[in-house]
Amino acid sequence: MNKWTTTSGCTVHQTLKGRNNSYLVSDGDHHLLVDTGQGSHGMTSNKDLTIDKW
Repeated sequence: MNKWTTTSGCTVHQTLKGRNNSYLVSDGDHHLLVDTGQGSHGMTSNKDLTIDKW
């Protein structure tokens, strides 16, 4: 598993490699799982996902 730390202090973990890359982004208290694989997986577009507060 690869791990990066951003300049703002968030950590990014690459959870899967290969065809469906996914990443876990964390600031310590909040976590966000990001799937960068192809396909919408039920969403009509990336614009459908809105994060109000993080």
